[in-house]
Amino acid sequence: MRSAFLLMLAIAIVGCDDGSAEPTARDSTAEVTQEPTQSIPEQAPATAEATLEEPTGQLAQVVEVIDGDTIDVLIDGVEERIRYPAINSPERGACFEDEATAANAQLVGGKAVLLERDPDGADRDRYGRLLLYVWADGVLADLHMASLGLAEVQTQYEQKKYFERLLAAQSAAMSAELGVWGACGGLFD
Repeated sequence: MRSAFLLMLAIAIVGCDDGSAEPTARDSTAEVTQEPTQSIPEQAPATAEATLEEPTGQLAQVVEVIDGDTIDVLIDGVEERIRYPAINSPERGACFEDEATAANAQLVGGKAVLLERDPDGADRDRYGRLLLYVWADGVLADLHMASLGLAEVQTQYEQKKYFERLLAAQSAAMSAELGVWGACGGLFD
């Protein structure tokens, strides 16, 4: 019950944006066409994350959660923006954008995280963001977000390491009509 209260509080806080933040290259002018009609599960289905082993990688400290697939971290005292490489979460103003941001904040916000590079993928995107897998408390962020129905699997950056596992998590979320798959017709703007 306490976890549900904290999630609702986080969603309420995130939803209190006064619009004064500077727009970024990822901002979208898309309008919300359908209001979410279901709540987000407190955690992803156990089958999605149960068998992944946390890899070795570089440690970083999360300083800000930007949205459902982007965070700012400190790496050896230098701030970098990280884009989760294998997923896309709802863009600003889109259905379930606030819920995706809140779920990401609950997973990684303020925590020390492990960063993992995909050897098959690009190092940075066209906006200069590092493309790295992020692990928090032994959970892969890309997989967690896809399992909740708050992100779709993408191949834009050619990350392949967890592709099959991510597709399975997305399929399960779609079948259970979780997140965007149940309330927004599966549309990610």
